[in-house]
Amino acid sequence: MSEKPSWLRLGRLFARSVVALSLVPVVAFSAVPASAAPPRGAGSHGEADNPIAHGVPRVPLTIDGESVSADEIVRYNGRALYLVALPEAGSPGRLAAFTEPADFERLVRARGGPRRALDRSAVDARRAPQSQLEAGAAASGYSYIYEGSQFAGHAGALPAGSGYSDLTKRDMSCTLWWCTSWNDQASSAAADNANGVTLYEHIKFEGSQLFIPGGYAALDLAYYGWDNRTSSWWSW
Repeated sequence: MSEKPSWLRLGRLFARSVVALSLVPVVAFSAVPASAAPPRGAGSHGEADNPIAHGVPRVPLTIDGESVSADEIVRYNGRALYLVALPEAGSPGRLAAFTEPADFERLVRARGGPRRALDRSAVDARRAPQSQLEAGAAASGYSYIYEGSQFAGHAGALPAGSGYSDLTKRDMSCTLWWCTSWNDQASSAAADNANGVTLYEHIKFEGSQLFIPGGYAALDLAYYGWDNRTSSWWSW
């Protein structure tokens, strides 16, 4: 389920989740430099070793603007899709999928995201001093991923304007003899920033990707067919 609470309520949700974690604090991820940001069209090539398999969403689905049954998405297995979560107040809303990067970027812009969500130069600009950015374009806050739905379990955070390219290399939890990485572990996410967050199916910002608009809390990624699928992520 997803919703767009007020900034105050979103802050309270985060605060409650952190308190509930007790000995499992939110971990701040080290950001990759802007030069390592996802290139335009990332995810459309080089998938031979990482086959793409789409999860079936639990919300209404459109593909390239056409309403289809949720299970139609599996027809695109083996091919990257560009997804936008469109939550509504008090409900998970719907999911829009695109086969063309330009159509994806157009909707992301309309939902308050970056002007070019797949363009490396756009990310470079976001890391410029605030005075050099367009009026109202400065990002603030963090994006978050959580091990469980409803912000449960371990949590990780990234500041706006940065990304983490390989979650297989970041431990989520460890015992005396075994560590579990963050790879394919996220079940909820939130974008407590102005421009949203993108979750990627594979490391190095490859495979299919899911954009969540700024200010929204995706309380259960399974609604979008994205439970336990995140291997890299970018906080806009």
